[in-house]
Amino acid sequence: GLGGWVSGLPRFIPTEDDPKDLGSFLDFRFDFSPTLSPWSGFLAIYVRVSDAASRKKGTASGVVTFQVQSPPGRGETDLRTSTVTVPVTFSIIPKPPRAKRILWSQYHSVRYPPGYVPRDSLDVKSDILDWHGDHLHTNFHKMYDYLVSSGYYLEILGSPLTCFDADEYGAVLLVDSEEEYSPAEIAKLEHDVKRKGLGVAVFAEWYNVQQMESMKFFDDNTHSYWTPVTGGGNVPALNDLLQPFQISLGDRVLKGTVMLKSGEPIVYASGCDVAEAPSGAHVHKAHLVDHSKNSVDGVAVAKGRKPGSNSEHAVAVFLDEKVITALGDSFGSAPKDLSDSYGSSKDSSGSPKDSNAVASGEAPKDLNDSQQQVGRVSVFGDSNCLDSSHSSSECFPFLVRVLKFLTEKDDTTGLTPGDGSKRVAEKYQPYGESWVSPKRRTDIDFDKLSTTKGGRPGNEGRATCGGANGPLQFMDADFRLTSVYAVSDWSARQAKNVIGSRQPNWRQ
Repeated sequence: GLGGWVSGLPRFIPTEDDPKDLGSFLDFRFDFSPTLSPWSGFLAIYVRVSDAASRKKGTASGVVTFQVQSPPGRGETDLRTSTVTVPVTFSIIPKPPRAKRILWSQYHSVRYPPGYVPRDSLDVKSDILDWHGDHLHTNFHKMYDYLVSSGYYLEILGSPLTCFDADEYGAVLLVDSEEEYSPAEIAKLEHDVKRKGLGVAVFAEWYNVQQMESMKFFDDNTHSYWTPVTGGGNVPALNDLLQPFQISLGDRVLKGTVMLKSGEPIVYASGCDVAEAPSGAHVHKAHLVDHSKNSVDGVAVAKGRKPGSNSEHAVAVFLDEKVITALGDSFGSAPKDLSDSYGSSKDSSGSPKDSNAVASGEAPKDLNDSQQQVGRVSVFGDSNCLDSSHSSSECFPFLVRVLKFLTEKDDTTGLTPGDGSKRVAEKYQPYGESWVSPKRRTDIDFDKLSTTKGGRPGNEGRATCGGANGPLQFMDADFRLTSVYAVSDWSARQAKNVIGSRQPNWRQ
């Protein structure tokens, strides 16, 4: 038939006639749309390797089988039923070392549609919307390929930062993020860095309210005025996330070329500035042009400089474990019960989690020495050099050096010179103590576009850890036992009702 629906429950049948096949170690979960049509409808498959195969290497295969039903054809009264069998094969490898496992946060990307999320590079006039997905499978695919060829293993997190086990990953990548961060996420990330040795790499974007207001336009399709809901990135939200590390980003819109390592120039397309950094941080500066609407360089204002002239700005900051240890912690500000954020108050074995460990500032009792190490943090004010959409030059080697600095504690990358030439002796505050951090727009209802704030924009992820693509240990017991997340008989009932209500000559 032209349309149909999935009938019954899809299932995976592992290969049994080959004793070396690892198909029995695969965990399959399914979801599907209520109806199937030639240009719409889906069958989603979530595949995981069970813990029992964490050290195994080989091939896992089997077949996915399900039934599809459709209405009866001309002269028929019974539903049409077809059985679909799809062979699948996977290559299984042992779990990689922690330093090579990188987590990409997709949850914190807000894209067009439904909101007007502006382009990251303001020099691109022909493409005003940030609509390429900001995903490892789309405009960040080249970056993904480069990291894989460099020996790294990337996983995509479609849930909040409270929904992953930091002991399993060397670093988390927060690239071009527009989403808000909840208090629980902020508290957990601080805990993961200061108690579990997690590395955090932030690649920010421009954010300037006056710049956003100047990008307002009248859309002929909707017959309404459109104005950006945020900048290229959500700097106020990032500042909330980075507050425990005493790092703040500014609202300059900087363009030019930076040199964090001799012989490796990086094009700074439309990035922000580093406005604050703690004592002891490694701060990199460059002479760039500030094109923000409220800047000396963006408009003609007196101060002895011409519009468009170069001036020195901080563009990157790197914190090693010495600096982070000196900062202390603020775990007491975390919610006293993070069970809702973690998705369940029990662990994968069904035992209660110690959800108050983060809030009280006490390290979990089962932490070993390697887990008690302190992690590192890196912040770079622009992400265009990682984005393949409109990048004029790529900075993938720089990203690899950042990951080595974070996950391997490598101080020979050139990012943290041993002579201390980039280390600031006092807290870095180029604009003085009276400087005010960039504010959120008050004339825009960003909450309806933010999953964190309770909106339902249709982006990937949920505000809790119960999503189908989340780690099993963060799901409640009932959800972990569910292999199919959809209901298969809704369309069947509807089709039978339609058939029963037809007139004898309905085709004429």
